[in-house]
Amino acid sequence: MKVTQPCLTVIIPVYNSEKYLHECIDSIIKQTLKNIEIICVNDGSKDTSLKIIEEYSTQDPRIVIINKANGGLSSARNAGVKIATGEYIGFVDSDDWVDSDFYEKLFVIAKNNAADMAMANFVQFYDSGRESEKVSWIGEIINDIITDIVVDVSDRKKIINTNSVCNKLFSKSFLLKNKFLFYEGLFWEDNPFTIMTVIKANKTCIIRDSFYHNRKHSQSITGMASSDRKSFDIFLIMDKLKLFFDFEMPNLSEEYPYYFQELIYKFYFLHLNSRIHPVYEKEYFLKVQKEFKKIYFEESVFLKKQYLNIKIIRDYNYCFFFVIFGIKKRIVRFLQLLLRR
Repeated sequence: MKVTQPCLTVIIPVYNSEKYLHECIDSIIKQTLKNIEIICVNDGSKDTSLKIIEEYSTQDPRIVIINKANGGLSSARNAGVKIATGEYIGFVDSDDWVDSDFYEKLFVIAKNNAADMAMANFVQFYDSGRESEKVSWIGEIINDIITDIVVDVSDRKKIINTNSVCNKLFSKSFLLKNKFLFYEGLFWEDNPFTIMTVIKANKTCIIRDSFYHNRKHSQSITGMASSDRKSFDIFLIMDKLKLFFDFEMPNLSEEYPYYFQELIYKFYFLHLNSRIHPVYEKEYFLKVQKEFKKIYFEESVFLKKQYLNIKIIRDYNYCFFFVIFGIKKRIVRFLQLLLRR
């Protein structure tokens, strides 16, 4: 009997996820697209997560289990990619869930257009019971479209800043051809992976609707990173992106050096203004300031407020920055903690 290749492989990295795992896996096995492979990568869980996915695998032959020592999110995703047999590959975090037609819609539009990638939007929701919030992870082009579209190479800059991999499908042959894997041992590993794939993709399909439900809680990657030194990984991430841009620059249009300036500003300022714990804020500020002084920022590329932020970081000391941004950040953080209760 001939074995049919799965339309896609869904990779679920699992680490101490027993609280949310049933909801996540249930949403995958109930997909309207039935010809799928589901790879659950148990990344050294210490709770009952492995037992849960083993129980699911006895009920659904599409589920494949990888049981490995803890290596982090990137390591788990890479382990799944290396054995995936689907024509396309998608990723779901084990504390999230997806609508039942999510993968069918992404697969159909990608397949019909012979696209290297397809993507949709997000809905973020909170354990505290706060109302769900639709979030645009598509980039600036989402503001200009009403229906689903296909973006070719000439328009890719408009969707390049779409950092999560979980709202996307990737052609497996495209990933293998370009040897794309996640950088292991680093936080914010989605950033270089998505930026590099968008740049290299010849065609990307966009669905405006939201199908992926992203859970926000204190143990999520973004919640954890702000409280320890892993936030400093963003400097390593940017070093890797710079090497990639330098290598690819001859193949990119002349506007891309300006885009890289925007990228540096957005990543460094976002972390400095919202994701760095107060204990590390001054040290982080001084590192960002050092980086900003190395770079010529073209004023016309930025909004007035953005360029003013660049000047404050580059030309003034930490005390001045703290007065302008630090106090506001602490008030916002306090209000967020109150709302999560």
